Amino acid sequence: MQSRPLRALPPSKLWPKHWTDAWVRACKDFTGVLRSAVDDGSAIAVLQALLDFLELPTRILLPRLEQQAKRKGSRSSRNALPPGVPDPLPNDVCENPQQRAAVKRAYEDCWSKAMEALLSNGAAPNDEKTLQQMQDMHPDRPEPLRMNACSAEIDSELTSTIKAKAYLYKAAAMDRTCVDVFGWATDFLFPVRATAFLGQLARLTAKIANARVHETFAVVLTSGSLLALHKEGQTRGTETPGSATQAQAGQHRFSPTQVGLQVRAAV
Repeated sequence: MQSRPLRALPPSKLWPKHWTDAWVRACKDFTGVLRSAVDDGSAIAVLQALLDFLELPTRILLPRLEQQAKRKGSRSSRNALPPGVPDPLPNDVCENPQQRAAVKRAYEDCWSKAMEALLSNGAAPNDEKTLQQMQDMHPDRPEPLRMNACSAEIDSELTSTIKAKAYLYKAAAMDRTCVDVFGWATDFLFPVRATAFLGQLARLTAKIANARVHETFAVVLTSGSLLALHKEGQTRGTETPGSATQAQAGQHRFSPTQVGLQVRAAV
């Protein structure tokens, strides 16, 4: 999965027709995979279906985005300068990796990312001091956490498939969402929200929202790690890999991969 290049995608409503046709066709073909996995119910089958689902934008949209970039003659690297044109800023001019990263972004015509590379404080080092600061920010509870008593007689679903589908249908129209760490954005669902694909995705979403999946799903959907980030004017904090970009972009972000929690919170 490659999420970074997919940030260049426009909202799905602005895709070329052949992009939309290919995306709809791929999602319709994937409908049977989702249906079989949820019907099977085994942890391996459902997890594999989730991973295949997360990979859809990379498999279907990324090649088309790269083809479009080649046709437009975009420079994707420093080595893509026109023949005979000298490099205006050789590597030996850049004094540190931060400057080299900014120059690379500039050559890719990603000026906001170039500024971000120059101004970002980066991640905290992986050492005992960082670990201690993170632990100090999350002290132990004064009392042990007591779980709510669960009655064996109550077996109702917190999130039904109908509610999950209604939420996905509404979220698909939000075209201001960012691409997440898996390369997904909610508006990718807009071209297929009237197809059977959305119904099968709603079944999987409800299953995840009701916590009826293996604990491995939590690791996958949260990217499995935390990053300690330097915050300007603040102490070092912990953020998920996706939330760092969200904070820098200054806009709300969620995706179908996070929608299980969103649906559960909404209902």
